[in-house]
Amino acid sequence: MGRYGEAERRLGELLKKLDLDANSSVGLRVADIVTALALKKANTVSQKLQELRTFVSGQPESFHADWSFDGTTYFIQTEQVFARYRTWLMELFAVVKFKDRAALLAALDRVQAGFKP
Repeated sequence: MGRYGEAERRLGELLKKLDLDANSSVGLRVADIVTALALKKANTVSQKLQELRTFVSGQPESFHADWSFDGTTYFIQTEQVFARYRTWLMELFAVVKFKDRAALLAALDRVQAGFKP
C-alpha cells in the first residue's frame, strides 16, 4: 500500500527465481506493471508487457493463469496515482483470466496495442 519502491525491488527479486511456477510468474509480472505505473515509469510498461507475452507464449497450449486481482482492483480504483490507467488496468486484469494460451496471447496483443504511456 503505497510502498512502490520496495514492491519494485521485491518483485524484481521474485521474478528472477528459477523455481517460480508459471501462474505466480504471470501474476507477479502483472503486479510489476502496476508498480511501474505507480512509480511513473510508464515508459517501461510496453517492454514488461512484451516480456509477459513472451513468457506466456512459452507455456503449454492449455495454460491459464489462476491469479486473483480482486484486492489490487479495489486499490487501483481508490488510489489517485492510477487514475489515468484505471480502465486499461481493468482490461489487463480481465485478460489474465482467459482460459487458454491462444486467447490470452491475442488479448495481450490488444491490451498492449491499447496502452498509451
